Amino acid sequence: MKFSSILLLANVGTLLVKASEENISPKGGEDTQKIAQFNIDYSILEQPNFVPGAFSEFENGDNVTLAFNFVNNEEVPVTLLAVGGNIVEIHSGTEVANITRSSLGEIEVDVNSSVTFNQAINLKLNEGGYYLLPNIFVIKDGELMRVGTTPSLIKILPPVMSFFNPRFLFIQTVLIGVISYITYFVFTSSKRERKRAVSKTKAPKKVKVDESWLPENHLKK
Repeated sequence: MKFSSILLLANVGTLLVKASEENISPKGGEDTQKIAQFNIDYSILEQPNFVPGAFSEFENGDNVTLAFNFVNNEEVPVTLLAVGGNIVEIHSGTEVANITRSSLGEIEVDVNSSVTFNQAINLKLNEGGYYLLPNIFVIKDGELMRVGTTPSLIKILPPVMSFFNPRFLFIQTVLIGVISYITYFVFTSSKRERKRAVSKTKAPKKVKVDESWLPENHLKK
């Protein structure tokens, strides 16, 4: 399916919708899976130690910035149009959200060249684990392709004040430790003070009384 550059610009919205539903064949025949000669890497700016195969933790409603690096290893220049994708629940495999397609304008990438760009997404998700599956819409030789990227793992934490939230559990542990230390310190200090008070207390001295003037019936026998 070939398009002139004018037709592509006029119908880019329609093309994006169609490309999100199917892989477009270069000859207009049956849909076929093709291997694109692109290297696409991305990181999550809010996660400095981001690794696609490890869970990145977020809270419901967090904003996430995907930082892409796109390398064109094809034999012709290509044009980047937009970023899209979806989010899939790990256990059920159900698609629970779409990454809203965001236009990149028209980024031209020459042969053996690379470009970088960012895409911001908002995570409106329930607590649990998910696959993040970004893809990029690319025009090559007048043909629109949807190119997948490496999936990454994200985990939505319980609400902040939830008893099972790891951050809240950590705060509880710290508070319990501080309270225990203060209680122990006060108890041991009070115990030392009591010991000092007892050691300072002396038995009363016996006073010798002159009994010579007492009548005989009052004298101790």
